[in-house]
Amino acid sequence: MKQYPVMFGQSQAGGTQAASLCAECRVARLCPVAQIAGNTTHRIVTRRLRFQRGASLHRAGDEVQDRFYVVRYGRFKILQADPDGQPRLTGLALSADLLDMNVIGLRHHPCTVTALDDSEVCEISYGPLDRMTEHNRLVLAHLPSLLARQMLREQDAALRLRHGKAAQRLAEFLLRVSEAYVVRGFAALRFQLPMPKADVADYIGISAESLSRLLARFSAERLVTVDGPNMEILDAEALRQTAGEAQ
Repeated sequence: MKQYPVMFGQSQAGGTQAASLCAECRVARLCPVAQIAGNTTHRIVTRRLRFQRGASLHRAGDEVQDRFYVVRYGRFKILQADPDGQPRLTGLALSADLLDMNVIGLRHHPCTVTALDDSEVCEISYGPLDRMTEHNRLVLAHLPSLLARQMLREQDAALRLRHGKAAQRLAEFLLRVSEAYVVRGFAALRFQLPMPKADVADYIGISAESLSRLLARFSAERLVTVDGPNMEILDAEALRQTAGEAQ
């Protein structure tokens, strides 16, 4: 599995052209880094990195570098060891999501971040950002929101995994996937699962066999239809009730 750096050409190194590059990105409206780029004449993104499916951005134990990332396209899963040392899926990053802002101050990465399919990230180094903040208050104002966004996303995911029964967690997961696709301009009710079913089971804290039984039950109750990785939500309100979100 390989990682391919996509370096910016000389014509893109200038600040104005780099900001334009962010503005023209298909996920710019969701990307907090693109918002910063619109408030500065400096280049924000140092390079883009492409990953084949199964390649890792980094592994647990790797040394932390002075950089973080935004997913430009593709999907990444985040694995962290449980108290017994077994790797558990603790997060999922889609386009415009941030990676590695939660390792500030650490010496080594606690997680392994692996591409679920062919993907690309934008790399942002803290050094250039620090220099920008000396001259641009708008950039400085955005930095705390970047960190807050990362932390809130991870805290929200952790809370969802801790409440309710297995059926509630699965319903909640499907609703959140639907919302994530809608934000990114895709259909709300018909979509592909963002990761293999074995990973879904790990993410919501149940066995693969339990996931299969729950999907069969949801299908029998006409909540969803399932065809391999393809999912269609038939009754969103009933699914919200199962998740405990009914008003």
